[in-house]
Amino acid sequence: MNELAQPVSLAKAARELQLHAATLRRWVREGAPVWQEGAAGRGKGALVVVTEIAAWRVQMAARRAVGTEVEFVAPPDGAEALQRKIAQALWRALTRGRHDESEPLHALLGVSSPKAFALCLRSYKEIHQELWGEWPTPNQLPPEMETARACAVLPPSIRQRFTE
Repeated sequence: MNELAQPVSLAKAARELQLHAATLRRWVREGAPVWQEGAAGRGKGALVVVTEIAAWRVQMAARRAVGTEVEFVAPPDGAEALQRKIAQALWRALTRGRHDESEPLHALLGVSSPKAFALCLRSYKEIHQELWGEWPTPNQLPPEMETARACAVLPPSIRQRFTE
């Protein structure tokens, strides 16, 4: 079994995640999954599973991106709507500047539009994989990601691997 899927102390999990232990303790207070509750005293701390903590952080980031509280248990109804909200949030980040910026973020960072489209598409696919446990098929892509796929320009050596 994957070592990161085993229960470990908060200190070890923090090292694996390259976090300060206080950050991980705060996340637990904020609702991060705990495999076993801790107790007072040395050696009696909570146990967590690193992969579950990492998935929880992705879910929290996705919740912030779509601007709503969403239960991430792959809901049979509403999954398509959630996918669309995620795609729309990524699309806005790609194509619009914030209210205090005149250009989209990728332009401010000096990243070309075609590469930014590829990054947007790959980000969507990674989020989809994390939330639903599978890479989206081309017919599962929302319209925004279809457009990103069509506009993504990468060297042929990596295009298929990155955008397919």
